[in-house]
Amino acid sequence: MGLQSVPRTIALDEKTRTNLLLWPVEEIETLRLNATKLSDVTLNTGSVIHIPLRQGTQLDIEATFHLDASAVAALNEADVGYNCSSSGGAVNRGALGPFGLLVLAASDRRGEQTAVYFYVSRGLDGGLHTSFCQDELRSSRAKDVTKRVIGSTVPVLDGEAFSMRVLVDHSIVQGFAMGGRTTMTSRVYPMEAYQEAKVYLFNNATGASVTAERIVVHEMDSAHNQLSNMDDHSYVQ
Repeated sequence: MGLQSVPRTIALDEKTRTNLLLWPVEEIETLRLNATKLSDVTLNTGSVIHIPLRQGTQLDIEATFHLDASAVAALNEADVGYNCSSSGGAVNRGALGPFGLLVLAASDRRGEQTAVYFYVSRGLDGGLHTSFCQDELRSSRAKDVTKRVIGSTVPVLDGEAFSMRVLVDHSIVQGFAMGGRTTMTSRVYPMEAYQEAKVYLFNNATGASVTAERIVVHEMDSAHNQLSNMDDHSYVQ
């Protein structure tokens, strides 16, 4: 079964000059119904924080994170070779990650969930390297569906916060990192979490706290509802 992602704009990243930025078209924002906003939420190591919403299956989430600077400066040990696909997912912990969002998640923290996260490591050259990953391994109790960890490295320049945008549309989860420098799309099949899907912030790093500086969660309408409303208005005299 194929995946259908939202239409995207394409632009050259004027900061890196080596990346294309893929970003949802602005018309997607017309489907936003309301917004839940959080700011300056501290995520200590190993913490998970629920974001209260009315529904969790159609969402447009914008999130910005900061790692504790002193913890980053104190990290001397290299953590080389991190790869999303072979990492084992969000349960495997490093000093500076993973941290991010759990979407289409069950109330039971050991239940179904899809993690969208950053993982930061220090390379042999002493520099920091950032991966942006999407973990499908716990997305469904179903045994007969493919479940992977997908993603890639993403440039994060000095002074930039870790930013992501996540679109959830029933069984489709789309992640955009750093303004669209890296994107990914998953189809997941939650069996238990779907009816009462939750969203959580999490920090599974072992050596650094994380601040969720800005979180905006837009609950979304369905596109066919918008089209129906337009059709109804077109017949009003």
